[in-house]
Amino acid sequence: MTINALIVDDESIVRKGLRHMVPWDKFGIAIVGEASSADKALEFLALNPVKLLFTDITMPGMSGLELLEQVSERYPELMTVILTCHQDFEYIQEALRLGAIDYIVKTQLENLEQLLTRIVIRINNQAARQAHVEVEKMTQPSVIGSDLKEINELWSSLQWIMNDTYFKSMVAAVEQLPDKDRTVVALKAYQEWREKLPFALPQELQQDLAETSFHKWIEMLQTNRDAIKQKLLKSGYSEDIIQSILKSVSYMNHHVGRRLNQNEICIEVNMSKSYFSKSFKDIMDISFFTYLQEVHIRYAKTLLTSTNQPIYTIAEKCGFLDEKYFSKVFKLKIGQLPSEYRQSNRD
Repeated sequence: MTINALIVDDESIVRKGLRHMVPWDKFGIAIVGEASSADKALEFLALNPVKLLFTDITMPGMSGLELLEQVSERYPELMTVILTCHQDFEYIQEALRLGAIDYIVKTQLENLEQLLTRIVIRINNQAARQAHVEVEKMTQPSVIGSDLKEINELWSSLQWIMNDTYFKSMVAAVEQLPDKDRTVVALKAYQEWREKLPFALPQELQQDLAETSFHKWIEMLQTNRDAIKQKLLKSGYSEDIIQSILKSVSYMNHHVGRRLNQNEICIEVNMSKSYFSKSFKDIMDISFFTYLQEVHIRYAKTLLTSTNQPIYTIAEKCGFLDEKYFSKVFKLKIGQLPSEYRQSNRD
């Protein structure tokens, strides 16, 4: 499927450069028009089918941000990428809040093909999500999987925080279980959520599950879910970006035990490295590298107490190339050397 695109920039040389220097066909993108102002862009959009809009932020008259507001109201399915001369994160964050799916720095076009790949993937993912929503409208809600392992995996995810449909599905999936299994699934999930999220979850969710009905506990979970959601939204990022960051958190925890790097995770969530690092820190209140290190240390604790593997092997499995550095970080985080921790937890 060809993606019809419009370029909006007040500088003719920028428009022509982008139009003729980029191998658009390679990405299934067709540049169907240019506009030198936001007003002319709106005129073009009123007469022509466009799926993707590239727009400068700073233009005479109506700015790119104002154009984004107009587009989001008139053409909610139109996807927008902003063009900027420098990485001004305040402008970029505001554009993403208004619905832009990515950004291009005009002075850094050497990685443009990688960026366009990310944009196309994002467009396809968004189209798939929209198609899924349409299917859901035409069908009755169904329980996802009756297998206990599948339900545990469903509940261990963090998608329930921002995704209403996912939350309803995971509740529906566990409601079919006997009371004992419900409690096991919920408590296991709660422990995983506490480990994955770098901020505190209400302790009463764990305590009250054994003392109250499951349905009452779900009401409490919904209340706390709303509080967590509001906390994340206070970062100023769109729900789409927050979902991507939560996805990265789940990905790191799911693939612990092998060497993870930022490039791999950014590809998984379709974000640039610089923007991913900033948004992760803003949303999760912890840097990406610090969080990944804590995931690895937590896994190291498990390996130290449950296996007899040498410490250098555990260090390597937890992403550390140097055993001495691993021991230094472990002691800084835990207060004991790995060997001391292993011994004290086996006595």
